[in-house]
Amino acid sequence: MTTPIAVQVTRYRCPFCPRSLSSKTRMVEHIGKCWNNPAARGCKTCRHFMPDESEPDVGYVEPEQCAADVGLSGGCAVCGLPPEPGQHHCPDPNHWLAEMTMPGPIIGCDLWEASDA
Repeated sequence: MTTPIAVQVTRYRCPFCPRSLSSKTRMVEHIGKCWNNPAARGCKTCRHFMPDESEPDVGYVEPEQCAADVGLSGGCAVCGLPPEPGQHHCPDPNHWLAEMTMPGPIIGCDLWEASDA
């Protein structure tokens, strides 16, 4: 057979961002932690969030920041220190098994306040 066969698929799209998934369960999980969902109390819907506004052609990218001094650079979940270059653990020897947080916006912030936008 040389004719293409049409297949209909169902995808689920997040109401807060362009992301879509084929699994409804996984999409429900995503919506609960979507950075653009105000109910998730995430950075991108907070009035303290300062997005990266650098020019993409410059080379150096100014990281996203928080006006309430919440660290968005990632690091040790215990002390907040960033990992040393080339390492994936906290430079504090007492925290070598501590979980490392990923850099970027967070959700569930205690200092979250609704954005005016």
